[in-house]
Amino acid sequence: MKKQNNRVFGASYEMDLAEAADTWPPGRVIDFPGGVFSFLKCGKTTIAATNEGYVLVFPGKEGLKMVRWMSVTRISAGNGVPAMQHAKEMAEFAKKYEGVSSCSVYIDSFGETGTIRWFMDFDDLAAFEKVQSQALADEAYWKNLEKAKNLFIEGSNRTMVMREI
Repeated sequence: MKKQNNRVFGASYEMDLAEAADTWPPGRVIDFPGGVFSFLKCGKTTIAATNEGYVLVFPGKEGLKMVRWMSVTRISAGNGVPAMQHAKEMAEFAKKYEGVSSCSVYIDSFGETGTIRWFMDFDDLAAFEKVQSQALADEAYWKNLEKAKNLFIEGSNRTMVMREI
């Protein structure tokens, strides 16, 4: 397995993800500069969770059935209509990337109102990583995020990747 250079919370580190998933025991907490990973075993799958709400899934030999990506953020005061419009535009924008057949966006009706959620489904982690790489390298993606920064509460965004069971 090749080593990957990863950026987590602004700190770069190099690691072999499969090796990490196999060698770090369940429940072990790893403190990287700027972030903490806690590793859990679920059958043949290892899940790494961080203190910032990010989740990484390392499939075992059985692989994954499907991967769902979800991003959640909260609308800032007085920005309901423009934030919802931007959320719909970003869902449509995501469809330009190879591997994205649909991106849906929802707003919570109960609980924490003003919460926006985007969802995308992928066949596997490789398909998700391909789309993520396209987006991170796309200047238009970053410009869209920048122009919307005042529409949402700073620090409220959480991104999750989960697998079907």
